[in-house]
Amino acid sequence: MSIKSAGSAIYANRVTLDLYKKYHPNRLATNNEYIEGNVYIHPTAKVHDTAKIGPHVAIGANVVIEEGARIKNSIILDGAQLKKHCCVLNRY
Repeated sequence: MSIKSAGSAIYANRVTLDLYKKYHPNRLATNNEYIEGNVYIHPTAKVHDTAKIGPHVAIGANVVIEEGARIKNSIILDGAQLKKHCCVLNRY
């Protein structure tokens, strides 16, 4: 898949997460009621229990997501910090 724009990166992320679900479902997060759909969370990321995440979200290494955050159709890059009650939709 050729990625030439931010929109195509979001689409590629969605396709990759769908493939994870089909071939490697153990890589996807399913640990609480606030995760919806296909979500990948790096093992070093710290996500508050009340953050609503998904569908189609990939969270990188050493990311910190605070309480009440909402993330949908996005890629959160390594080392990012998302503060309390922030909203990230369709971003990379």
